[in-house]
Amino acid sequence: MRNESKRECLKEIQELYLDATRPGKANILNEFCKVCSYNRNYAIRLLNSTSKKRGRPKIYDDIDLLEFLKTLWENTNYICSKRLRAAILFWLFI
Repeated sequence: MRNESKRECLKEIQELYLDATRPGKANILNEFCKVCSYNRNYAIRLLNSTSKKRGRPKIYDDIDLLEFLKTLWENTNYICSKRLRAAILFWLFI
C-alpha cells in the first residue's frame, strides 16, 4: 500500500476510531493494522493523534514588533542580545 493511500485510510478511520467504544476500537485497530501493515502501537499513536502542529509555538506574531526590533538592532550596530535587551528599555523610555 502506498503512503498516500495509507494517509487517506487514516483520515477516514480516525474519526470512526475516536468515536468508537473500547471493543469497537479494538476491531477498528485490528483491521487498520492488517490493511496498512503497521505495528499495533504505532497505529494506536496515529489514530489518537490530532493534527496539531509540532514544535515551539510562535511567540511574536506581530509584524510591527518584529520590524521595530529589526530597525532597533540595525540602529544599535547589530549588538548582541544581552545588550539589545538593555537598549530596548533605553529606546522605549526616552
